[in-house]
This record gives sequence, C-alpha cells and structure tokens, in this order.
Amino acid sequence: MASEFDRVTAERDGLQLSLTTADQTIDDLQTAIARRNGRIDELVAQLATVSRGPCELIVGDELP
Repeated sequence: MASEFDRVTAERDGLQLSLTTADQTIDDLQTAIARRNGRIDELVAQLATVSRGPCELIVGDELP
C-alpha cells in the first residue's frame, strides 16, 4: 500500500513540476511577445514619420 502511495505521490509531483515549467514558459513567451509588439509599434511610428518626411515638402518630387 505504501508503495502505491509513493508512486502516486511521485507522479503527482512530476505532473506539478511539468505544469510549473509550462506556466513559466508561457509567461516568458508572453513577455517576449509584448516586447516584440512594442518594438513593432516603435518601428511603425518611425516609418510613418519617414513617410511624411521631406518628399512631401518638395513639389514635383512625388514617388510613383
């Protein structure tokens, strides 16, 4: 009986460790995604600034 209890306890502990590891991986990935999304927003803002740059101010210098 104690052997069965030890086996089930070890299985539970292993599953809990797997769950904890998976939760940490999810947190890490969510943090990385948020960082990437922030960088994308920065680049889009920079691109918008460049797109409205000097070419708009020079008549006859429109891009095709």
